[in-house]
Amino acid sequence: MLTQEDLKMLAQLVHTEVNNAITASEERMKTYTEQAIESAVTASEERMKNHMNAVIETQVVSKIKHIADGHLQLSEQLHRIEQKLDSLEETVTTHEWYIVRKVSGEN
Repeated sequence: MLTQEDLKMLAQLVHTEVNNAITASEERMKTYTEQAIESAVTASEERMKNHMNAVIETQVVSKIKHIADGHLQLSEQLHRIEQKLDSLEETVTTHEWYIVRKVSGEN
């Protein structure tokens, strides 16, 4: 028959084993939970990255191209205006010379 001391030692042994089993189980659950969360976060990051790339490709890039086309058109218009201005400056200079010669009587 087991004595009171034997029962006490047996209870401590069972208690220690149960605590060890619980601690090991908690560690496994913690590891599993951390891996599951990390996996979910990684998947979420990948989905967000793909979504952002899609948004950039469909909306941002087309708008940048549109702005670049507008800039090119404005640049071409500015170049034509500068050419016209150069031509007008030449005409004004020619007229000024004509007026100066006419006034000074050089014909």
